[in-house]
Amino acid sequence: MWVAYAVPKHDHHLVVEDGLGYISVGATEKEALQSLVNLFRKEYYEENERAAKIGYEPQTYRPPDEDYAIHTNEV
Repeated sequence: MWVAYAVPKHDHHLVVEDGLGYISVGATEKEALQSLVNLFRKEYYEENERAAKIGYEPQTYRPPDEDYAIHTNEV
């Protein structure tokens, strides 16, 4: 089993305060990474739905590796 997790490139204090918010698992490294990307996409779409309901413009999707360092480990 593999685990993939994202650590903020900036605002490292968030890891100390909130822990790792983005963690996923998969049978292979590729599956774990894909699961992590899916988690980011799901959050992106949900946030845009909430924003649209209160009249805000949708945000542009940013791939997770722009703001996060992505790590994988076999467990």
